[in-house]
This record gives sequence, C-alpha cells and structure tokens, in this order.
Amino acid sequence: MLNFRREFDLPEGRVVIQALTVPLIEQTSELLASSFVRAVSHLAPYAAYVRRNISAYLREHQALPPKALVLVAVLQPRAGSEGGDNGNGNGSSNGNGNGNGNGNGNGSDSGAGVDAVAAAGNGGGVGAVLSGSRPRVIGTAEVSFSPTTRSSQPLLNAPVRCAYLSNMAVSAVFRRKGVASRLLEAAEEVAGGVRGEQRMYLHLRFVDETAAKLYESAGFTIARQHPAILAFLGPLFGVQRMKLMVKPVAPAAAKAAAAAAAAAAKASASAAGDTN
Repeated sequence: MLNFRREFDLPEGRVVIQALTVPLIEQTSELLASSFVRAVSHLAPYAAYVRRNISAYLREHQALPPKALVLVAVLQPRAGSEGGDNGNGNGSSNGNGNGNGNGNGNGSDSGAGVDAVAAAGNGGGVGAVLSGSRPRVIGTAEVSFSPTTRSSQPLLNAPVRCAYLSNMAVSAVFRRKGVASRLLEAAEEVAGGVRGEQRMYLHLRFVDETAAKLYESAGFTIARQHPAILAFLGPLFGVQRMKLMVKPVAPAAAKAAAAAAAAAAKASASAAGDTN
C-alpha cells in the first residue's frame, strides 16, 4: 500500500499520486487547513491552531497503513515552469471527514477534515506551496478502512467494514485539470485493487453543490441522508445536514477479468476486420 504510485501529466509538469511521506506533511497541512478555514469561515481567527491540529493529525495517519492511507498528488514541475500563481488558494469544499480526531469532516465545526474538492484561502498559505520550481502538493485524499481511523457522523455512520473517503482537497490553481478525478480513481484503486473492498463511502454536506457534481459524475449515489428537520435543528447542536454517499468499487480480480475481456474483444474485432 505504501508503494502505491500513479502518474499523469499536466502542462505544468508530471503529477505523482503517492502515499503521504513525512517531508510532505507540512505542505499537505497547509492545503487542508486553508481549505477548511475557507469552508468554515468562523474558524478564520484560529487558522494557525487548525493548521497545527491538522499537521499532528497527518503525522499520526501517515503511519496508519493498512488501517488508512493518505494520498497526495505531488507536482514535479517542468524545467522553467512555475506551475502556480501568487497563491490564490483552493476551490470549493464538501463534507466528509476525519478531522483532527474530534469532529465531523468538512464543513462541520470539528476543525480538521475537509473532504472533496476543497477551498483554500487567499494570499498566503498555499501560495507558498504553489510558487517556485520544487515539487509541491496540489491535492490530497484519505482512504480509511477502519472506524478507529475516522470520526463518527451522528445518525449517519458508514458501515464498519468499508472503504471510506475523506479529507479530499485540490488547490484552486489546479482545479478543472482532472486532479480531483485522478485522486478519486487512485482512492478507488487502493480500496478495490489493494484492499479488496467492494464499496467506497463518503459524507457530503447538502450545501456542497460543486463537490456533489464531482462525486455524482464519478458514480456516487446517496445511500442515506439526514432528515430534513436537521437543516433547522442541526445548527443548534453543531451538526450539519449530510448525505452518506456510496459507490461500488471493483476488486482487483474483477478489474483484471474486465481488462482481459476488453483485450479479448479488441483482438476479436481486429481479427474479424482482417478477414473482411
């Protein structure tokens, strides 16, 4: 699992999706902290505190495989490519979440987990990560395989045995370039191909329409959701109305069989064409 690695190209350089390593924790903390503070505006005065908590959380979870795996998308810039701008942060956020061990993911008031395609602040923070020619983290996502590695969601917990996606964020500078989709694909590959799980779950806030479009286009559907009354009563108890979404993921054997069938069909069609 720790050796997982997938690569793809952007105009700015090659992107490597890999397991989080210690040297990348601070960059990943900046990305998630900026995203979460932007999504939960009342936390802005506590940005430094949130960042410290997320950094501690990532240091703990970086060592958790096989119970959980934090993936990062690392841009290896091309020679002469800056790849970023002056630091305009990230995009929108959704609502899963691990958090810092004491709350419910994105958009909740836990202070850490930011699921989905996430939003970062303006000006500083992530800007430092996006400038220069050194490798930098432009996206992240976490896949959990144990309830002990994810926070609970009142009345809407995922099954005990499942793959659970959380804390997904992509820098705004690199949004709409396929980074989020590639992270989702990588997470699914880890879940089904490496761990043999059949379904992946995530939590999504009702207010996160942009993230909903991403997940729905990727094949996630609503498994359960909070009752409508929680939209009115939830804020009184610090609970945001959520959806529990699910997507089937193919185990490694099924993927291999599908690939073999596709190859056989292609060979058959080629052979038929040669005889005509």
